[in-house]
Amino acid sequence: QILELSCVGGCMFALTTVHLAAKCGDQPATAPVLLQPMGGKQTVARPGALWAVATLDASMLAVGRSLALCADADGDNGPLLPGDTGLRIYVRGWSSVTPAVRAATSQ
Repeated sequence: QILELSCVGGCMFALTTVHLAAKCGDQPATAPVLLQPMGGKQTVARPGALWAVATLDASMLAVGRSLALCADADGDNGPLLPGDTGLRIYVRGWSSVTPAVRAATSQ
């Protein structure tokens, strides 16, 4: 899943990572991924803040859970621990899928 985030300060592209967890500091529910710049787009609400994008693999997450978005400003190998951004991500999935077949217009 792709998350678009407004990065006000402390984000270092190609170093800062984000992941989802029940609680920051616990076992991550998703693998940490690097924040990537999003074309230099600036926010209107917070002048100077840059948009960042992170692509998380949410395919194995349990539906119906609320997870914390955790950020590690200096990445996996730095001395800082992941911190809670204050944002929660609710995992919602498909409840059912009904396959359908439509005849081509020439049939």
